[in-house]
Amino acid sequence: MLGLYAYGIFLSPDHGYPCFADGNHERRCWTVNTISHDTVMVDEHPGRNHIVGIPHHFHAGKCVSVMDVEAPLIYEKTNCYRRSSVVVNIDNSMYIADFFRVSGGNDHRYIFHGAEGEATSTGLNLVKQCSGTYAGEKVEMASVQYDETHESGFDYLYDVYRDANVKDSFSVDWKVKDTWKVWKEI
Repeated sequence: MLGLYAYGIFLSPDHGYPCFADGNHERRCWTVNTISHDTVMVDEHPGRNHIVGIPHHFHAGKCVSVMDVEAPLIYEKTNCYRRSSVVVNIDNSMYIADFFRVSGGNDHRYIFHGAEGEATSTGLNLVKQCSGTYAGEKVEMASVQYDETHESGFDYLYDVYRDANVKDSFSVDWKVKDTWKVWKEI
């Protein structure tokens, strides 16, 4: 998980402590699942619990900061699971480049959960899915039946928009809402 805190708010917030610290359904299928964090999911399965990585580089500078960490034990199918993130501060603006290298497995999903607010995309032709969840139009939110046969946690993502034919690079911009009223009125 790469947490991003700037301008007095979490721009990519993690869930924090779970509502229940036991083996309840939501905690098991969503809160501790890879899909609920800003990382990469391999082959629609959660990664194994792994709290120690291999730090390859760390530099916290005034204008440029770099972090490069590898976690080789997250997925058995991968022989590389490594993240390098660069933060550049120029003229009171912050730019972030997040490079995630994964080798092994067949399907790699880069997951990013932005803060509350309206998102717009460039380079995508997004179509709103009429019903259901990311698991499918007929799969309802937190479906016990779906979770019995799938480990993905896709049934916890709703209000789905899809582009069935992504052709090139794209970007998504968030107009972040000041949910907790930490910004002063200008």
